[in-house]
Amino acid sequence: MQMTLDALPVGASAVVTALRSTGAQRRRMLDLGFVPGSCVRALHVSPWSDPVAYGVRGAVIALRREEAKSRLVGTDKVFLLEGWLPADRCAEIEKTLKPFTCAIETREPTEDEYPQVPVQLKNNKLTRPLNMVTEMYSLPAYGTLDPNPLMAPFFILFYGIMMADMGYGLLMMIASVIISKKYRPKGIVHCYSGSADDAVWLAQQGLYIGFGGACTFQGAKRAAKAIAALPLEAIVLETDCPYMAPEPVRGIRCDSSLIRYVGEYAASVKGISPEEVFRQTAQNARTVYQL
Repeated sequence: MQMTLDALPVGASAVVTALRSTGAQRRRMLDLGFVPGSCVRALHVSPWSDPVAYGVRGAVIALRREEAKSRLVGTDKVFLLEGWLPADRCAEIEKTLKPFTCAIETREPTEDEYPQVPVQLKNNKLTRPLNMVTEMYSLPAYGTLDPNPLMAPFFILFYGIMMADMGYGLLMMIASVIISKKYRPKGIVHCYSGSADDAVWLAQQGLYIGFGGACTFQGAKRAAKAIAALPLEAIVLETDCPYMAPEPVRGIRCDSSLIRYVGEYAASVKGISPEEVFRQTAQNARTVYQL
C-alpha cells in the first residue's frame, strides 16, 4: 500500500513501500534515514520533537511488528515458531516449554541451510579471548573450521614478542634517563660537523666538542654555527694529523703546528681574540686529559 507522510499512524499494521510526498518532505524523510521502496531504518531522534520523525518512528514500529509476524505461521488457536539455537541448549528449551501445551521438534540443519545458520564461537579459556579478534573480521561459516585454536599459538606468541619489545624499550629508555642524570659522560666528540643544537646538547651532557681543520673549509657552514652556539669552555682544538689541513694551507700534511689556523677561525666566528681561544681551549684539553 502507499501512504502519504501525514498518514503514518503510530502502530499501523502496514509496511511502507513507497512515498507520495512533496520534494521538501521527501528530502526530510531521506535525511532521517527513510529509504523509499526498501526499508525504514532506526532513528536516533526524539519522536515528540518533530512531526516528521514522529510519523517515521511509527512506520518503524509497524515494520518491526510485520517482520515479527512473518516468522509465525498459525491460526486463531495455533501458531508455529521456527528458529535457531545452540545444540547444547536443546534440553534447556524443552524443559522451559514443558509446562505449556505445545510440541517441540529439533533437528540438525541441512547443508542447504548452512549459509543461513547463525554462528556462535565456543572455545576454552585459552582461545576464548581471541573470539574478539575473529569477530572483528568475519565469523567462519557454519560447518567450517574455527580458526581460533589454530591462530591462538601464533597470535599469542607474536603479540607477546611485540609487548616484550615495547617493555624492553621502555626499560632502556628509563635506564638511559636515570644514567644520564646521575652519570655525566666524559670525553671529546672528535672532529664535530653536526648541528648547533646537537652540539649544545652534547656539551650539556659533559662532553667537549672538538673542531679540526675541516671547520675552516668554505662549505663547513654547520661547524661555524656550532662554534658560535657553544660556550668556549666546551670547545677543544684538534689537528686530525695527517689529514684535513686547515685553510689557507689546505692540501698539505696536517700537524699540530697548523692548529693556530683553527683557533684563529674559531676566534673570528665568536668575535673574540685568538689568544683568548687558545688559553681556554688549552685549559679544556688539560681538564679532559687530567693533565
